[in-house]
Amino acid sequence: MTEYKNVSELIENIDNLPIPGRLYIEKSNFLNVSEAFFLVISSKEAKDQNMVEIENDLIPENLIDKNVKSFFDTATFEDILIIQKENKESSSLADFIKAIEYYRENDTFME
Repeated sequence: MTEYKNVSELIENIDNLPIPGRLYIEKSNFLNVSEAFFLVISSKEAKDQNMVEIENDLIPENLIDKNVKSFFDTATFEDILIIQKENKESSSLADFIKAIEYYRENDTFME
């Protein structure tokens, strides 16, 4: 498990994310990506964990005390960033956050 203190740090480390894997976001900031912290768990690591249902969400048992919820699989998160960069080569952090939030709300990539 790897913890990222903010979305900027997560984006900077995109090449280090395990694929397959799962990204979890701070529950209290689910709608405020720019303020949230994130946890990443590889699928290999997750398969050794019991999954627990909390508020209609499945999370690994070792994350219960972290107050997080499931966000994206790591491959989807990477695709969001890649497509944003393809659409706008000089994407800023704000552009990436907008693309992430768009996908979260619409379940599709921002054009």
